[in-house]
Amino acid sequence: MEIAPRIVVDPNVFVSALLWRRGARHILLRACLLGCYQLRVSMTFFLEEEALTACGVPRYLSLTKDEREALLHVFLSVCYWQKLYYAWRPNLSDEADNHLVAVAGGATAIVTYNTQDFERDALHLPDPQIIRPAALVSREYGWSP
Repeated sequence: MEIAPRIVVDPNVFVSALLWRRGARHILLRACLLGCYQLRVSMTFFLEEEALTACGVPRYLSLTKDEREALLHVFLSVCYWQKLYYAWRPNLSDEADNHLVAVAGGATAIVTYNTQDFERDALHLPDPQIIRPAALVSREYGWSP
């Protein structure tokens, strides 16, 4: 039995998959729910997702509050919880992205729209790969926009 690749998904990718029900972000969300990836998350994921949805995003969703919460619980149920230890901080330009690197131990990819935040900084890691949802879905599933 092949082990699913470990990835970290930025909360902004999760929330955008709720907003737009097609495209790479939605394919990635479905693949995650089907167990095609071992998702790594921390409590910070939940808090950032909560902050994003508190900013008015829910009014753009066709889901009710109960449906959003149920989907979030299902999503989190397929994730592997990672405790954060900040003995070393990546010190990215976007402070909210630091937790992505902290959770990414052993992951093959961090899936985010903020790839530029990782490229501009002095942080250069061989793994995990910093990749946008469309690039990951294109590579893994042959999807094209």
